[in-house]
Amino acid sequence: MRLNSSRAGIERKILTSILWVGILPMAVAFIVGYVTARSGQTKAVQQTLLASVDTTAEGIRLLVEERLQRASNLASDPLVLDVMAPDSSGVPRAAISDEQAATLLPLLRHRGANPGDAASVISIYTESGHLLVSSDAPLARGQLPPEWLETLDRARIVEFGQVPIGESRFSSLIVCPITLPGTGGKIVGYLGLQSGVSTLLRYAMGEYGGPGEAGRRIDHYQYLVKLPTGADVIAYFEWPSNGASPEIRLVTAVDPRLREKMASGAPGGAFSLSDYRSRGPGSEVDVLMAYRTIEDAGSDDLKVCLLVYRPTDKVYYDLNLGASLGLLGCVVFIAFLCVNAYRDVHNNIVRPVSLLNEGAQIIRQGDFDLKLKIGTGDEIEELATSFNKMAVALKRNIRQLEESEENYRSLVTSMRDGIYQTDKHGAITFINLAGAEILGFPSIEEAMGKNLRQLFQEEFETGPFSEGFDGGEMGERSRVWMRRLDDRRICVELSRTPVMSPDAELLGVEGIFRDVTKNVRLEQEARERSERISAINQIANVINSSLEAGRLYESLVAELKKLLDFDYAAVA
Repeated sequence: MRLNSSRAGIERKILTSILWVGILPMAVAFIVGYVTARSGQTKAVQQTLLASVDTTAEGIRLLVEERLQRASNLASDPLVLDVMAPDSSGVPRAAISDEQAATLLPLLRHRGANPGDAASVISIYTESGHLLVSSDAPLARGQLPPEWLETLDRARIVEFGQVPIGESRFSSLIVCPITLPGTGGKIVGYLGLQSGVSTLLRYAMGEYGGPGEAGRRIDHYQYLVKLPTGADVIAYFEWPSNGASPEIRLVTAVDPRLREKMASGAPGGAFSLSDYRSRGPGSEVDVLMAYRTIEDAGSDDLKVCLLVYRPTDKVYYDLNLGASLGLLGCVVFIAFLCVNAYRDVHNNIVRPVSLLNEGAQIIRQGDFDLKLKIGTGDEIEELATSFNKMAVALKRNIRQLEESEENYRSLVTSMRDGIYQTDKHGAITFINLAGAEILGFPSIEEAMGKNLRQLFQEEFETGPFSEGFDGGEMGERSRVWMRRLDDRRICVELSRTPVMSPDAELLGVEGIFRDVTKNVRLEQEARERSERISAINQIANVINSSLEAGRLYESLVAELKKLLDFDYAAVA
């Protein structure tokens, strides 16, 4: 016959082991790889941000220097020097003619133009800071503050704001002292260059396109500005949603961690910040940031530090996407392996083992004709072959045992002697048919459980079946008077042997007994007959050997008493 197997507990255990063995190393490798890649990505982005902020800071410095240099060149132009030269009496110039202004201003405006920005406003001031002439008087300062003049030893940015020049919303005012050659650096006036800084701001903030392009940028530039008052502010460039010109936003609540980094004294560096308020409260975001201090921003009063940061969700987007795809691929691959493993385990291990288990259950029920057919081609198939051989051998052994048992049963049944087994309290646990008949039981079943010692007529005869029985030695054959179930007295010749446990504890008694009642009675009759004959012979000898009547009578009475039981006798 052929068996069909069902799912067994071993299937889950094997599959669980396979999954753990497969998933754990893969999970560990995946985690280690992800952490390593994330660390490498972090370092690479930090290096990129640091290089970007260094490049931008250097570019800003060069642009500012270029504008300062342009103002210096204008202040040293021969036309400017000629206009600002004192008169023959040495009095500083307090005004210029219309002809000089018509000649000077177009030239200065052309030389001070900034590509990409609106036309610059060129102004010339007297030694005391009063306006002499300007290319656009309404936009020019009429008077330079005295505190500016005290620190102007070279071209400097003295003002920045949202003062429109043409189409530009932001402008800076550079003031440069005008000195005449050969006077030992004597200041005779000041030149003001007020120009738009839209190009500079776009470069400084990393914004090179319109609002749409700016919205797609992942690096954001900001400036940490230390004001002359000692306060710190964050400035950043923002494009309005309506597409208008960009605006500068200020954040006065500077992150203390950022302030601590800036106070360390290092000119630049890269680090990570969690929950950084990039645009004030409510704009917390995890970022990777780099900074660089701009050494010369064109003003001694302003300390500027350029910041650039990239949100970590943008930093790790590709890495997380790749990790997710890789994880998905691993899950699909593991699922594929699990399906194959399930099929292989089920067909080659679980199903054969289940067949063997069911075969063992069937053999336990007594069906030894079972033949397992397992064709896995491995050790399990060899086990099935051995299982079939075992079933054949077991069937043969059981048949031999049954034959031996039948022979033993026939032998026990045919014996005329009784065979018994009792527990240590004397209750019958086994008896053959001859023994049951000797004791007067109608059948073996009625004799089972009866206490054997209750059939003995005298108490001392029950010793072998009591707890005080000295086990360990085989009991001798002894004749015991018993009372059958029908109250008839019989004499049995009984042998008993103790049944001991491996711990030398008495478990019961077994033995053989036979009915010797007839033998005992015959022996008793023979003994009595022999005693009578002996007494008669003795009487005859007394009569023959004694002639004295008195002694004869006494001897005769004594011998008769041996033969007869009487209380008084007289011979006359």
